[in-house]
Amino acid sequence: MLAEQVTRLVHGEEGLVAAKRITESLFNGNLSDLSEADFEQLAQDGVPMIELEKEADLMQALVDSELQPSRGQARKTIASNAVTINGEKQSDPEYVFNDGDRLFGRYTLLRRGKKNYCLVCWK
Repeated sequence: MLAEQVTRLVHGEEGLVAAKRITESLFNGNLSDLSEADFEQLAQDGVPMIELEKEADLMQALVDSELQPSRGQARKTIASNAVTINGEKQSDPEYVFNDGDRLFGRYTLLRRGKKNYCLVCWK
């Protein structure tokens, strides 16, 4: 495929393997196969990214990331089971992030719906 050839040309064989691993993990929701370098690559590749303080809650993260326009809309979206944190659905609008949500102590991947992602980098 042309996309593979271009990726190989720009990033090399190792970059192609990483791109396939990242893509597969994003689509199946299993982030356990990703390395810390893969998360860094996500940020470089244009996945929307925000920085948050450790005491941030899920509704604020959705608003800050522009995945939702307001806390009210974020609340409805969360309650409708349309938000995942690192591939796990979260339906509690009052959810506050914890250390277990911070992969490699630094990253959390939010998803709204099927195609809207944001990488949270923790301060």
